[in-house]
Amino acid sequence: MPTETNDQSIWDQLWSDEGLDTWRTYPGPFGRICWLLQNVTRETQPEMTPTVVDLGCGVGHLLSEVHGSISENCPNAKYVGADLSPVAVKTMTTERDFPIEGHALDLEDRPQLPTGQILLCTETLEHLTMPAVEHILEHSKSFAKSFFMVPNYCLGPEVEPQHLRQWSAKEFLDLLKRYHPTARVEVFFDDQTYNRTGHRGYLLGVCGYEKAATMSFTMPVKDEAADIERVLASFRGAADEIVIGIDDKTSDDTEEIAKLYADQIFHFTWEKSFCKARNHCIERCTSDWIFMSEGHESLKVGLQVLLQLDEVPDWINVLEVRREARNNAWYFPWLFRNKRDKDGELVLKFARDVHNTLVGFKEKECAHAHQVATWHERSVDNALARANQRRGMNKQSLLEGIRAKKNISDMYYLATEYRDLYCSTCKGQARVRDEEASNGEPAYKPCPDCIMYTPQNEPISMGTRPYGVRQAIFWFENFIRTCKPVPLRYQARISLSGIYKRLKMYGDAKRVLAQGVIDDATRIEHWYLLGEICEELGQWDLAMRFYEYASLGIGRPPMSYVFLDKAMYTYLPAQKLVSAYAQLGLWDDALTWAKKVPTLMPEWAPKEAFDQAHTYIEQIEQRVSQGANS
Repeated sequence: MPTETNDQSIWDQLWSDEGLDTWRTYPGPFGRICWLLQNVTRETQPEMTPTVVDLGCGVGHLLSEVHGSISENCPNAKYVGADLSPVAVKTMTTERDFPIEGHALDLEDRPQLPTGQILLCTETLEHLTMPAVEHILEHSKSFAKSFFMVPNYCLGPEVEPQHLRQWSAKEFLDLLKRYHPTARVEVFFDDQTYNRTGHRGYLLGVCGYEKAATMSFTMPVKDEAADIERVLASFRGAADEIVIGIDDKTSDDTEEIAKLYADQIFHFTWEKSFCKARNHCIERCTSDWIFMSEGHESLKVGLQVLLQLDEVPDWINVLEVRREARNNAWYFPWLFRNKRDKDGELVLKFARDVHNTLVGFKEKECAHAHQVATWHERSVDNALARANQRRGMNKQSLLEGIRAKKNISDMYYLATEYRDLYCSTCKGQARVRDEEASNGEPAYKPCPDCIMYTPQNEPISMGTRPYGVRQAIFWFENFIRTCKPVPLRYQARISLSGIYKRLKMYGDAKRVLAQGVIDDATRIEHWYLLGEICEELGQWDLAMRFYEYASLGIGRPPMSYVFLDKAMYTYLPAQKLVSAYAQLGLWDDALTWAKKVPTLMPEWAPKEAFDQAHTYIEQIEQRVSQGANS
């Protein structure tokens, strides 16, 4: 018998009020089901006729989507739908444009259920008592593939009376594994929606897909409650186990959130060493592969790649994944095999207390995982706390590395620490409010506490403490002189030239940038920055040439383990070429590049930026039509 809140009459009335396609849809979970089935049935022989069964089918919306996805590969597939509401079943069987066998069944009575090869059960289990849930899961063992969708630890009985229960990702996975040992749970979670509404999205249980290689996801965290759920949700579907180390000084809800997703949680005491914290996590992982991350770095793309790690050649032990932030991108060895020596000690592990690096492998054992990318985004409060934590600790550790261990690369990292020693007055903005302004509008003036002077004795507010600027110049110069040509030296040139350019020390900036191609011939930032220097000096013919060189990198960012400014490889060179060609009267060329600018700008750019780009196009078109290029 149905429960009071899920009475047949209630659902008959509901489905009478609904149209065939007015019921809510779930593009994420439903699209994923269809993609998985389409790729499986692509290998199906034409004479095979799989039967697709949907328990709690409603008016057959998901069956319709599945039919559209697999009908080309399996034209003779059969479709069966069962629902509590006879009204829904009648609508489905009479109004869908393909044949569906319909059954009005009360799943609470634990009836004999339809059999087949593919089982769908979405928006159903949360409405049922546990005996009915267990009856369906037991029945699902006879199917080749099964899919179950429930809300992700939300919309419980206190919010939605028709729902009798809610599951966390970990609870739902544990339940499914009692019947399907290889089950996984993919999570469809949007942190903005959750922050706005409290809705955590949906869990999709995927059963019947074997994996030849397993993967552990792990990371050490402290006070990451603002970001960690986004991270754990993104990796849950790919990970056979999730191992989370929590700093014992954590004071927020990090652990409570981790329990919703993680298989193993342990506590560690901070030893002023990021590599030690990471290695504590690795030691507890049991899978073939390990994916390390941070409490604010989620999986952006690559789920399916991580589910097929058995396809990685045996001689590859480390995969560098693409890490992205809003403005930057770089590669890092987050993904690696879980290798131990004969004594059980870690072979692949992290070294260096700060600016960690993975050690224990040869260059030929490493490859780029181009199809896997993470998204690096930390909440504002956590970013400030992390910066404060690292500031003093990093400089002390790096100085020790330079003096005692002769680590040349520590010079570079020490220079970046001093470069980011922001002025406490302006917080790195290089300006402060002008309280003496009398027009009532917010007004600003250069920050007086971070002023330095150009060779022409012009005062410049740097946003960084003058002491930090001088130290950054000293260590960057020493690193460039000492280090052999490598991409990290290229990055030092970019950073150092930026300081010289701010101080209008153009000769030094050019000197530093001129040999950039020796360090990394795949990068174009030095050409762009040389163009900016020539532009500031009024040398537009040279600026044009340098910007043309820089434009060769548009849409073709190189693979690099150091930060890439994504704007340098998209719209910035195009914008600069528009200005250069216009200054030189090359209006046709200016128009060509002006039209490219809005197509290269990021989708998150403000509307004003797009409006301005289109205004430039109109202005240049007007000049061209007037014969300005003749």
